Amino acid sequence: MARGVYRGNGNRWVEIRTRLTLLSEEGPEVTIDAGSRSAEEAGMSRLSTRTSLEPDADVVDIGYHYNPDDFSFNNIIFGYVTDFATDEPLEGAVVRIDNGRQTTSDAEGYYQFIRPLIGDFVISASAPGYNEEVFGGQRIGETDSLQIDFALLHPEFALAPEEINIELIQGSRVEESLTLVNAGNGPLEWTVRKHLPEDQKLASLTQEGSLPAAQGAGADQLTALTFAAGSFYVAGSSEGARWIYALDPGGERFAQFRQLGCSRDGMSGLTWDGNWLWGVDDDTVYAFDRAGNLQRRFPSPLAGSRYVAVVRSGAVQILLLAGIETDVVGCDVIGNSLGPLIDRQGLSIGGMALLPEDKGDDTLLVLHQPPGGSSVS
Repeated sequence: MARGVYRGNGNRWVEIRTRLTLLSEEGPEVTIDAGSRSAEEAGMSRLSTRTSLEPDADVVDIGYHYNPDDFSFNNIIFGYVTDFATDEPLEGAVVRIDNGRQTTSDAEGYYQFIRPLIGDFVISASAPGYNEEVFGGQRIGETDSLQIDFALLHPEFALAPEEINIELIQGSRVEESLTLVNAGNGPLEWTVRKHLPEDQKLASLTQEGSLPAAQGAGADQLTALTFAAGSFYVAGSSEGARWIYALDPGGERFAQFRQLGCSRDGMSGLTWDGNWLWGVDDDTVYAFDRAGNLQRRFPSPLAGSRYVAVVRSGAVQILLLAGIETDVVGCDVIGNSLGPLIDRQGLSIGGMALLPEDKGDDTLLVLHQPPGGSSVS
């Protein structure tokens, strides 16, 4: 079958490409490349051929043999994706149909779907830096050829000034104006998020001592720690069992009791409010005394909560809860949510602790993971 255009079932044209290369008489094999992807998608099957031929002796039938019934479902959706302002083709634009099919445009902005579906559909096109364009209420029959072209809009983000450098004294406040301009021809969606600069200089902490808590507790793994009534209380596990270990200031264990909760990993955060110990396990908040007796339990208002700290606002006690990638959320001691209280400023949180101050507000210390290692802020 020579290269050309062939009609199937009287309603569709399919392009067939063939190539035949015979080696010399010494060569034992012949290279045969027949057909095209569009033919395969049209339902035509490739005819197997021999791999050993005698030049000028054998006649080889190369091509696709098909049944006209193969073309009964042979519709096509095609078109071009271009820049709305310049009419230039957009290469690599993603075109999607709501039945899950998708493809990308070529260097000429062309795309096609062969035999995509029969019936109603929604189709869209998108490209980096451009707004998505969506056409709903489309319909295609089993032999239709439907052209849908996209002309994508392009928003442009401009900020003035691009950078503001101000040094603030602790407790001070300053206001600056920013102008956001969209110089493009499409709608612009934007958000604002606070984060610490990568070169932020944080106050350093000096290590004053250490103790072998795991060795003193006799634990395989430690997951949380707090200091309560002159002793350390440590959450950990030993041989698969989850425990709270009580250690004296020298690191020697003097008591232990089972953790509350039933998750595999146990508690990741512990804190002490002067009366009870508090911990979080599997999005449940527990309060218990220093002997392990349950005093209070309620669902955490924060999904994915792992860490807990306690602060006081006058006579009111507030629990601070956080996950690895969440802002700090507050609740009262019976579980009523106070909503987000502290913006994590892009930090990945690994633990929290409260540093009491003799005068003024207490300081919340957050263990986090910046580029290059762990830090406490």
